[in-house]
Amino acid sequence: MSALRQTVNESLKRYDPFQIVLISAGTVVAAYTIGKIASNVSEFKEAAVRAAFDLATKLPGVKGQVEKGKNDVRELLGKSLVIPNDQKFFSLPLNGLSHEEVLAKMQQWHDHDAAHYDRGMVSGCIYMADKHHDSLNTAAYSMFSLTNPLHPNVFPTVRKFETEVIQMTLRMLGGDPDTACGTTTSGGTESLLMAIKTYRDEAFAKGKTRYPEIIVPVTAHAAFDKGGQYFGVKVVHVPLGDDYAVDMKAMRRAINRNTILLVGSAPNFPHGIVDPISEIAALAKEHGIGCHVDCCLGGFVLPFFKALGHPIPAFDFSVEGVTSISADTHKYGYAAKGTSILCFKTRALRDYMYFVCSEWPGGVYASPTMPGSRPGGLIASAWASMVSMGMDGYMTKANLILKTVKIMKEGIQSIPELFLIGDSKTMVLAFDAHPPHNIYRVYDAMSKKGWHLNALQKPAGIHICVTARHADEDAATAHRFVTDLREAVDYIKSNTAETDGEGGMAPVYGTMAKL
Repeated sequence: MSALRQTVNESLKRYDPFQIVLISAGTVVAAYTIGKIASNVSEFKEAAVRAAFDLATKLPGVKGQVEKGKNDVRELLGKSLVIPNDQKFFSLPLNGLSHEEVLAKMQQWHDHDAAHYDRGMVSGCIYMADKHHDSLNTAAYSMFSLTNPLHPNVFPTVRKFETEVIQMTLRMLGGDPDTACGTTTSGGTESLLMAIKTYRDEAFAKGKTRYPEIIVPVTAHAAFDKGGQYFGVKVVHVPLGDDYAVDMKAMRRAINRNTILLVGSAPNFPHGIVDPISEIAALAKEHGIGCHVDCCLGGFVLPFFKALGHPIPAFDFSVEGVTSISADTHKYGYAAKGTSILCFKTRALRDYMYFVCSEWPGGVYASPTMPGSRPGGLIASAWASMVSMGMDGYMTKANLILKTVKIMKEGIQSIPELFLIGDSKTMVLAFDAHPPHNIYRVYDAMSKKGWHLNALQKPAGIHICVTARHADEDAATAHRFVTDLREAVDYIKSNTAETDGEGGMAPVYGTMAKL
């Protein structure tokens, strides 16, 4: 050691002390910078791409295309939002209208909207076709419309409803009734926001990191990006495999010391694919981090598909390593909009979700989710829907949906110009068109027939989310879908884009793809 020390001292004699300090500091800074770049290659790449895109959109020729694309979107949306014979109320009327006048106007506007969805031609959105059940939801809401779970001592019945809705959902999703818990939220987005907030606050409280990151598939709901922006959490997107489920090797590579949560979807919204939840949960457990399963879309239908013997992979609390699940009661739970359940495996994890302010002059203020006041009527509707449906009701609806999906799936496969995106085992069917055909022209042709489908991108496609509204006993809606789809494809084969007429999504998505 003394020889090494002497050698080093001899070699540094030609430098004065200031130079040595400067070189040492520079070396440390350089090493740190290189390390940061190496660990954030994807982040730097995304930033570079964004900067290049921003610069390109300012070029004269490209800027014109961007503005045209924006105007096309505005015009398309403007036309779709027009209400005929609309009387606008931008200021309070000097004299209030009678209840009869108010309801008459609202009925007129309701009937206009209902024309869009009453025929059972909307993807997702309207999940129940039973007006008798809708009346139950309405009556339950009306009965408890003045209640607010922020005041459980004033409205103990709403607290009862919320507790029981959560417990029924937990048991349905394999939760331990003695340890699992949850809360109601206003919908899937809030459930995902509160999940992110929970894991972030847990990480802060336990000193895990000051720069939390979550890892999600590129198909994970955009609400994760929203939550990341709201709560200062970095969202790392990982690509899909050939089966359109998340690439597990990419997910493993993305984990670092700041990672606090892995996410999987059951199923994902774009393609209806269930991510490999067992593998994601095992990876999360290996690294001592959380695993959230986004079942907002499938939470109240996949358990019943599975009970009917349909090949649905494990996705709930029965999977070791799953720490939270979100499931929307206002979708396949058939409750009124908007309610969702955020479930936690343990009460200790749920504690990090709460907000408490003990120093406010107005008294101690605490709330479990984003709002303070919440509509007790919606919780009452969720309870009424779940209790009235029962296991047998949900099983019956699930069975009809599966039969409808089978007809639609086989119909899509029978059209040579189309192909399915992935092999969905759920109620979402995504498909694209073989070149040279443009799937967005198919979308536009179906829209003109009255269908409201979902346009997809990256890759291009459209999907239909099959609900109980489509699941007729005689399968009439399913057969109508296949017939209309075949006619739409025949139309685009026989006509050029120029003959399609004005409006539509084909030119809008075409412009986006060019950019």
